[in-house]
Amino acid sequence: KLREAAEIRAELKRISGQKRGDLDLDSPTRRAIAGGLGLLAMLAGAGLLMRRERKSG
Repeated sequence: KLREAAEIRAELKRISGQKRGDLDLDSPTRRAIAGGLGLLAMLAGAGLLMRRERKSG
């Protein structure tokens, strides 16, 4: 059992060291930029919906 636990810990350590994505939000600046981009996308979508409703209505 101890050997199995050690193998599992070693595998978890190996896996956790791998980078899983390109989006790195460790710094507050990058988080703020990502939040701002999300807000812009949301506002653009809302604007398109309002425009569509105005055309059809």
